[in-house]
Amino acid sequence: MPEGHTVHRIARQFARDYVGRRVAVSSPQGRFAAGAALLDGRELLTSAAVGKQLFLGFAGDLVLRVHLGLYGAWDFRGAVSPLLDGEGAVASLGAPRVRRAVRMGEAERESGAPDADEEFPPPPVGQVRVRLATDATVADLRGPTACEVLDPAAA
Repeated sequence: MPEGHTVHRIARQFARDYVGRRVAVSSPQGRFAAGAALLDGRELLTSAAVGKQLFLGFAGDLVLRVHLGLYGAWDFRGAVSPLLDGEGAVASLGAPRVRRAVRMGEAERESGAPDADEEFPPPPVGQVRVRLATDATVADLRGPTACEVLDPAAA
């Protein structure tokens, strides 16, 4: 299971690469279609972790709450900022899993950047519950225990 510190790293990644930007939100798997439709096209205003919960605050007083559970992970692609000075950009944060070597070249695993000939955004692979995309970065959520849109009072 991803530990709390991992969820805090995920919150920092979203703060660096998404906060202040309008986000295209979709549900490639279809299980989060209604929630994605509520958030699509809104600006991401906040990114916070509380324990093992991730809260992404969107314009219009909507909050995306994610609990990764045993198998959840976020896969980041595109222009992914390093979290610490000297630390490389991450490609995946969450539950331990086999790297998706089928989709990722060796350099991409290190930097999170797409190959020069790869289309952007890349097509979703596998069971992607929700995809958050800007013009430069894509984050795919796989296997969470909880993924829901809340109003601020419920968050």
